[in-house]
Amino acid sequence: MEFETATSAIVDFAFANCAVDANNNIYISYVAKPSPYYLRVSRRDISTGVWTDTSLAVADYNNEPTLSVQGLNVFAIYQSRTAAKIYYFKCTNGVWGSRQTLFSDVDSFGSDNGVSAFPSAVDNEIGIATTSRYSPYKIKFGILYP
Repeated sequence: MEFETATSAIVDFAFANCAVDANNNIYISYVAKPSPYYLRVSRRDISTGVWTDTSLAVADYNNEPTLSVQGLNVFAIYQSRTAAKIYYFKCTNGVWGSRQTLFSDVDSFGSDNGVSAFPSAVDNEIGIATTSRYSPYKIKFGILYP
């Protein structure tokens, strides 16, 4: 087995997530540092073997971004720790949208939560779950209809 270097960015912690689109292109989301921290996604084009890095937004300290895929659409989903809101960016055919979209307000959880996402096999939905990290532990679940 051989490993490739996907990015030369300094990655904050081990909060990276991976996804593969319908064309077998590989995506890795992570928070790059030093400050200001940036939510970034690296993409490996399967036809050329070339990695490209895209900075999507200035991130909070350790956002732990996640990815979800629907065919050729890839969604980078993260929670802003300072605003206690969940946002997403959409990528279609390798091109990222220029703005983030608000998915949900999670103020009742406070600002230090984890977020995860998964695609639905039916109806092009994306399930998003966020969890509180401290007692009392809670889980919120929502559906994104992109």
